[in-house]
Amino acid sequence: RAEDPDRAIRSPIVYEFNSKDDDSRENTYFKIDAQTGQVSLKRPLHSSVSLPITLVIRATQLDNRDRYALTTLTIVSKRDQVMPELRFLHTNYSTSLLENTIPGQVALTVQTTSSTTSSNHQPLRFEILDDDENYFTIKNNGEIVVSRILDYEKHARYSFRVMVTDGHQTDLARITIDIINVNEHDPVFGQSSYLFHVNEALLRSSPVIGQIQATDADKGDRVQLSLSGPHAAAFALSIDGTLRLRSLRLVNTTECHMIATATDSGTPPRSTSASVLVKFAPSLLQSLAGRTLESLLFELEQQTAQHDDLSSSSSSAVDILQHSAANIFSASTNSTALVLVIVLGVLLGTLFIIIVALTLHVLKNRKFQSRRSSNCSPVTLHQRHHTSSSSASSSSSSSSSS
Repeated sequence: RAEDPDRAIRSPIVYEFNSKDDDSRENTYFKIDAQTGQVSLKRPLHSSVSLPITLVIRATQLDNRDRYALTTLTIVSKRDQVMPELRFLHTNYSTSLLENTIPGQVALTVQTTSSTTSSNHQPLRFEILDDDENYFTIKNNGEIVVSRILDYEKHARYSFRVMVTDGHQTDLARITIDIINVNEHDPVFGQSSYLFHVNEALLRSSPVIGQIQATDADKGDRVQLSLSGPHAAAFALSIDGTLRLRSLRLVNTTECHMIATATDSGTPPRSTSASVLVKFAPSLLQSLAGRTLESLLFELEQQTAQHDDLSSSSSSAVDILQHSAANIFSASTNSTALVLVIVLGVLLGTLFIIIVALTLHVLKNRKFQSRRSSNCSPVTLHQRHHTSSSSASSSSSSSSSS
């Protein structure tokens, strides 16, 4: 007799033979009362039927058919002697298998108190009772063997019972096999390549360019997306696959080629790639050439403020402001570099003017010094001395004549 362990509920129990085959010995010669579990003969045993006979009985909760228990009933002849007990060494066996374990490999071995033959020299017979999909088989030496390809995504755990009998005695044991997930699948993009067209009208509404999606067939694996390529710095790819324009200043061509890579979280990780091409309208780049980033952001804010439904536009405004912060940071960095270049140019120009002025000043001083030195030369002094002597002689002659 079986009982519901939940004493507060005490669900009714239904009894039946575990075998569903109408031609089996259980259903051919025996019947069981579904309410009381009493087993009785349906008809006299045929002379070809030899004892002992082992019946497997299932007790199931009426309110939940997934909750049940199994037991065995062995019918022997009164003339048979009582034999030593036949038991499994453990009531519960557990192990783990990789999901890529090939069929035919031994999962584990169950052992009993007897060897392969019982004390009455009858061979032991093992049987798996409740593995309905036949993923495993058991040999007469107690080896449980994988019989089908395992799949973690379908069954992460297998739990069933095994029975051993020598024709007189039986015993049951619970088998639990946990399946270890193996990273079998590469991430898969929704498209082999992505093409996005961007114009000024699209940028005025939102910096979002498009969506890139990738999935993984391995259960529990997460997919991480990334961008690479010479133009990847101008874009941002979020976890959910949203592709956004990060900086307008970094876009200097109408076609931006990139590679999107999806990497899963399995062990070892697997990855796959897809090409991404973003095409900008030529008129968009021409219009941006003579405009500052701040002016475009101002227009975006003005258009966002004009939306009639404030609740629907608030999320878009937040996205635009977040995108604007990144662009303003990029623009401020570029403006600082431009100011530094201008200041350096002014300093170099001033230094050049000072050098030219100093050069002219030095040349002018040298010319003045050369003129003074020429006026004080020996020839000039001699001429002055000769002139003075001649004047003195003339004065002496005039005095003598007088």
